[in-house]
Amino acid sequence: MEKESRTYKYNASSVTIKFGDITKSTSEVIVSSDDTLLTMSGGVSMAISHAGGKNIQEDAQKQLPATIGNVVVSCAGELSQKHIFHCLTIDDKYLSETWAGLNVPNADKVNNIVRSCIDRCFQLVHALQISSIAFPIIGSGSAHMPYKTVVEIMADELFNQLQKTNRPIEVEVYIYSILDMSAFDIFEIFAFKSAIANFIKEQENNSVEYDRKPIELSQEDLAYYKNPDHEVFISYKREESEKAFAVKDLIEKWGIKTWIDKNGIFSSYDFKEVIEKAIENTRVVIFMSSEQANKSVYVKNEVKYAITCKKNIIPIMLDHSPFGDGLRMDLVNVNQIDYSIQPEFEKELKTSLDYILRTQ
Repeated sequence: MEKESRTYKYNASSVTIKFGDITKSTSEVIVSSDDTLLTMSGGVSMAISHAGGKNIQEDAQKQLPATIGNVVVSCAGELSQKHIFHCLTIDDKYLSETWAGLNVPNADKVNNIVRSCIDRCFQLVHALQISSIAFPIIGSGSAHMPYKTVVEIMADELFNQLQKTNRPIEVEVYIYSILDMSAFDIFEIFAFKSAIANFIKEQENNSVEYDRKPIELSQEDLAYYKNPDHEVFISYKREESEKAFAVKDLIEKWGIKTWIDKNGIFSSYDFKEVIEKAIENTRVVIFMSSEQANKSVYVKNEVKYAITCKKNIIPIMLDHSPFGDGLRMDLVNVNQIDYSIQPEFEKELKTSLDYILRTQ
């Protein structure tokens, strides 16, 4: 199978999800997941021990006793890394039961252990001036922690940690089994939260008032963005969001599903795959044309991509500004609808949509 990777950026930092062997990482630190006796006898810890030699375990065990949820630092043996961070995810008291599959940690325990380990790793990253670190899916092997739960916790906690740092850190998360490829989708949580946080930071820097509620994305929000189910895509400049959402509400009143980038978040932050997927899955692109929109690189890119995908374009003219560079030749013969002429505007828009959706 061809190895895959996907990178999400936040500020100057990044999180890359990789399919492959963590011992092949070039990060300064590799994270292991082990028991509190540091036996390195299963899962990722065994792989690291085999690749780096017995010196890793010998160095780590010098720091015993150690407690669950903590992190022990050791040498990297024959590996090229500066250190191995050993996340302790199994109590020695329950070690034999866990290996037998009898002791599966409850949800609260999993959450506390995984978050504690990641938090401690980042404390060490800052203390040791580390700029790159590679994680496995902590505790999902010998510790029998539910894989999906651990990935969701890691995505959230990595975002929390990178949100607190002011220097660039490159984070890798390795998935080993082809059966674990769902991590790519689960980490979309990180991507969406990062995009929203970046958007809010821009508003703060520009002294624009915004809602300071905690960043939360419901499952409905995630489904809306990740799994487009619409017939009309609306491209607009954020300053004209009131008119764009009025058009959205009007179209949905007619029973037609729409897709719109709420608050202009994703088009502005190198989140092109979301926009591209939404355009690829639509039948009609409505271009809210205005002087500001025609100066916007993001809006023009959306319209140009829609043209490349041979989508039906309906320009709604918010003013009488000419189309921007690179759009005029493609839109010169496209029927334009004047937003200012009411109620004719609504009638003409409905007629155009009905014709396209019924016949094409």
